[in-house]
Amino acid sequence: MTARPSAPDARSGSAEWAIAGTMLALPLVAVFAANALTPLVVLVAVLALADGRVRRGAAAAFPRTVALALAALLLWALASLAWADDDWARFDLWLQIAGLNLAGMVGLVAARGLDAGGRRRVETAMIVAAIGFTVLFAIELAAGGWLSRSAVALWNAATPWTSAPPTSGNLLGRGSAILAGFAWPAAVAVRRRLGWGAVGAFLGAVGVLMWLQPMLAAFVAFVCAALVAAITLRWPRLALVLLALGLVTANIGVVRLSETVVARYEAGTPVPDLPGSWRERFHILAFAVDKIGERPLLGWGFDASRRVGQDVVGPFDGNRAIPLHPHNGWAQLWLELGVVGAILGLALVGLVLLAAARVRAGDRLVTAAALGACVAYLVVGNISYGVWQSWWIANAWLTALAIGAIGTKPFSDRGQK
Repeated sequence: MTARPSAPDARSGSAEWAIAGTMLALPLVAVFAANALTPLVVLVAVLALADGRVRRGAAAAFPRTVALALAALLLWALASLAWADDDWARFDLWLQIAGLNLAGMVGLVAARGLDAGGRRRVETAMIVAAIGFTVLFAIELAAGGWLSRSAVALWNAATPWTSAPPTSGNLLGRGSAILAGFAWPAAVAVRRRLGWGAVGAFLGAVGVLMWLQPMLAAFVAFVCAALVAAITLRWPRLALVLLALGLVTANIGVVRLSETVVARYEAGTPVPDLPGSWRERFHILAFAVDKIGERPLLGWGFDASRRVGQDVVGPFDGNRAIPLHPHNGWAQLWLELGVVGAILGLALVGLVLLAAARVRAGDRLVTAAALGACVAYLVVGNISYGVWQSWWIANAWLTALAIGAIGTKPFSDRGQK
């Protein structure tokens, strides 16, 4: 008796359509409601799990060393609640962060398993998103955030829930940070479908917007990413070495500089006239280093930055304090999770960079885009945002999803020579 062939999975295309739809939605979400990046990642994961190919190919699709490093960091963060001053008060936040990262893994698995047709559809969506993101951000920048404030006003008028009108600086800052990373995988999609001329026009437009927008960190991130991407195209191995050395040197240098500047302020020694945001960050980092010195081995506990130093009321550019988080990823990890957390964070970043360098062996363009996006994220993360901000973590996963889509290897090819 001949076995009947199994019917194709009717839901097998749900992952690629979820990813394509996410790319199309990204500009609107990034510019108008960056916090909505979190449910967007979760939605992608839910739809991806409905795809039979994702479930069957998951074990081979995700970099296992990265998954293990991320799991180790999260488990150590969970353990740190045992010696935190507020005990397990932040356990609910830990669950949210762990769930978000799990959803991000599922989405990345789906992106890395796209077949040729799915990849082309996602690339088309990324090109549309790249154009839409650039145009929408330019309009918002020129209008000083008028569209975003108008959207909030309409929301308040149409619903019983009110939301405070956002400041243009915060909205444009978040949008620029997201665009600084997304631009690189999007540029690969543009190159494949429209050529190098279109890539130059797109990245040139993004560069101008990064220069004009108010958040200096995003501009610095974009420039650093461009340098790393350019070096990778010519010398991929050298780029990875220079990147590692640059990250270590820059972070050590920033800590030393902050201590020197703050000490001169407190001693009344003349200091060059620095922008207020610079002075603020120097004082924040100097304070974080002081608190690290009090509990260097185990730290203060997961998310302790939200209570350590909160008794000091701003302005923060003249006081050692922490407004919500240290505005530096490495300082936050060491402050909260001790030297073990800092080492685990360093291992995670190193493994992510190695995975990015191997995302599509033999295709330097994809490698350059992957490393460029990683650099953009790390630069902004060490200046502006907190490690545990859910929308910022979601941004990392959505950028990874875009990179996975352009460097995809279909599930059907896995395990073949």
